[in-house]
Amino acid sequence: MDYINACFLDAVLKDRYMWFFDNRVQALCKMNMDNYEMELVALYGAKEKFHVRKIFLIQDKFFLTTGDSAKVLIFDQSIFSLREPFRRGSSETYMAVSWKNTIYFWPESLENEMICFDTSTQEYVHKSLQKVPVNEKIGVQKQRIGFSSLYEGAVWFVIQGTSWYGRYGLSEGAIQWFQSENQALLLSGICFDGEHIWLTQQNSGIITCVGKESMEVFDEQINAWIYNTSKYILIPPRYGNQVILIQKHNFKVSVVKLPAFAIHDTKTDRQDLDSNIINCCEAGDSIFLFQHGIRELLILHKDTLETKRLRLKCKNYKENCLKGEKVLLNEDSDVGLQDLILQSSHRIASMNKGKREVAESIWNELEAWN
Repeated sequence: MDYINACFLDAVLKDRYMWFFDNRVQALCKMNMDNYEMELVALYGAKEKFHVRKIFLIQDKFFLTTGDSAKVLIFDQSIFSLREPFRRGSSETYMAVSWKNTIYFWPESLENEMICFDTSTQEYVHKSLQKVPVNEKIGVQKQRIGFSSLYEGAVWFVIQGTSWYGRYGLSEGAIQWFQSENQALLLSGICFDGEHIWLTQQNSGIITCVGKESMEVFDEQINAWIYNTSKYILIPPRYGNQVILIQKHNFKVSVVKLPAFAIHDTKTDRQDLDSNIINCCEAGDSIFLFQHGIRELLILHKDTLETKRLRLKCKNYKENCLKGEKVLLNEDSDVGLQDLILQSSHRIASMNKGKREVAESIWNELEAWN
């Protein structure tokens, strides 16, 4: 069983497994939810890497999207296939959401088109979001969309740096507009939990529950990203190794400090570093928090609020990543590792061994070093 520095930003659950795409190894993977053992299911193998931001499971097929294009990588019965729209959009930054059998690529600005991908026919459709020009409707010239969230067939979004927010019904294709009571607010993020609308503000630690109250949940800036879970509204602060939880039934606020990294790294241990939490996934009693660039799995227990980090073990990493002439070593920044690889490479290569023998020898030394 080999340690791997996993790098994934989203996951879906199926048959007691968490499925995700590892962006370093470029492989679809699954993790056993009982023992957290990871397994490589299929290597992508294309020359150009595909950096996955979202993964969707629709009709037993996996659909992977990037976050900066409308390309879709499909995995169906052990085969990868790549789809892309017949014409480029006017914006190349997209948030992907899925509803029923369609993936919607939400643009960076309302002036741009939304791109829809039908997972049944695997065809694209471009749609305008504006039946009435936004600047005529709400008097706002700049229409850059802040953080958005999906709830039961509707995308909730804010117009960044304004007091306006909206609800776009995916089925009806229409926007409902709202304005915060305090028109001086500069909004950055939003989510809807089925009963309440939650809004975050730019450069502030304040969150507003519309129709209820505003509360200062942190004395520093919080992120635009805000997530609705079954029990909590979850908010990562902009900086610091912690997360804010608001209980939806009583509005109780908890600030949970996240555990130190299992792999010591002076850069990621800094408390003033961006928290990097950009997604979350619920499974049973746990919330899994995904951090960009972090190599460990971060787990939060919903009842006790206990947290832990795990460095994942992969049971078939060695045989898949030391295959033929291809050598993929798991990336690590532990102190001394680069020197170890360099010294081992020079020493073992001087023994006049073949490429595969060299790779396997280095691997054995790494395992002993671990």
